[in-house]
Amino acid sequence: MSLKKYIKNRKVSRFSVSGINVEIYNNLTNQDINVKIVLNKLLKMIPSSLMNNVKNVYIGNFDYLNSRKIEAAYKDSSIYLVNTHHDEDDMLDDLVHEVAHSIEEVHGDFLYSDGLIEKEFLQKRKSLKQILDREGFFIEEKFYYMPKYNTKFDTFLHRDVGYPLLTSLTKFLFYSPYGATSINEYFANGFEAIFYNQDFARVKNVSPVLYDRIERLTNEVTNK
Repeated sequence: MSLKKYIKNRKVSRFSVSGINVEIYNNLTNQDINVKIVLNKLLKMIPSSLMNNVKNVYIGNFDYLNSRKIEAAYKDSSIYLVNTHHDEDDMLDDLVHEVAHSIEEVHGDFLYSDGLIEKEFLQKRKSLKQILDREGFFIEEKFYYMPKYNTKFDTFLHRDVGYPLLTSLTKFLFYSPYGATSINEYFANGFEAIFYNQDFARVKNVSPVLYDRIERLTNEVTNK
C-alpha cells in the first residue's frame, strides 16, 4: 500500500508544533517518548531558516520504511518515522538527519553546483577502494565513482564489509561509515554530526570542504 493510501485509511492522532503538522498513525512502542518535546528540541538545535522545507512529520508502521529496513525518510516536505524508536534521542537523531535531506532539496545548487563537495567525497571513495582492496573486499571499480545512491554498493558496504569493520577502517575518511554510502548521505551525516552531536572539530578535520559549506549555508540563511 502506498503511503498516501495508508495515511488516508488510518485513524490518526494530529497536532502541530510551531507550524509543523504531526500525524501519528500507530501508537509508539515506547510510550515514554513525547513527540512534542522531541520536536521542540529539534527546533532549538536547527535555525528556523533551515527548517522551512519541513511541513509534516508522519509516524507509523509504514511498509515504505519497513521494506527498506530504515527508521526514517524524507519525501515531499515530509519526514516519515517508524513508531519503534528506542527513546527520544533516537527519534531526534533521525529527525536531524532527515532535515538535512530537506535542506538539500532547497539549497542543492548552493551545496553542490561548484562540485567541491563531490570532489572531496569521490577522493574519499578512491581512498576507500584502496583500503577495502587491501582487506580483500572487492566490487567493480565503477561503483566507487558513483556519487549518487546505488543499492548494490550500499549492500556491499553494510553486508559484505559490515559497518563495525568499516568504522575502524575509515575513521579518518568519514565521520561515520554511513557517510560513504552516497554524496547525499555524506552531507546528511556531516550535518547530523554538527547539529545533533555538536562535533564541530571532528567534522572540520575529516571533511573540511563539507564543514565549510554547511557553515557558509547556515550563515547565509540565518543572516537574510
